[in-house]
Amino acid sequence: MKSRNFTAVYVIDPHTKERIPAKEWLEQSKDPAMAKWVVIENKTYGFAFGLFKEELADSLNYPDSVAKVEEFILPGCRLGTRIEWVTIYNAVHTAGLNDILEAIGGDPIERKWYWTEEMDEDQSYAADAWGYFGAGGFLYTSSARFSSYASRVLRALQAVL
Repeated sequence: MKSRNFTAVYVIDPHTKERIPAKEWLEQSKDPAMAKWVVIENKTYGFAFGLFKEELADSLNYPDSVAKVEEFILPGCRLGTRIEWVTIYNAVHTAGLNDILEAIGGDPIERKWYWTEEMDEDQSYAADAWGYFGAGGFLYTSSARFSSYASRVLRALQAVL
């Protein structure tokens, strides 16, 4: 049977900016909590992205979530695509992402709604945006103005090939 794990999780060393396999980081670091970012690699499709260890907001509408992420301390931050959230789901369930986040003092991905960066493509519902349901793994469009979901900060990175 083929493995369902298509993800790898790394920690970004805050001093060297290198990606270190998460288990190795936790074993060698004197202070694992000094890490701020994890990297999740999708080995099937060859892309990687950074996930900030802490939840940005717990309950904002879509426009406010986008604005808050854009104000984040680093350029290029965003809410993440639907495929990135599916990759996060896989990393939670097959690569220990939540255990790693907790070990570095971060917030785990919970069973609640998170905004993605994507608006609904169906122009008859142009006021909708896509949300992702944490550990449940499914996507849903909802009112961008009236629904309130949590927000996480992601950044695009080059894949580790």
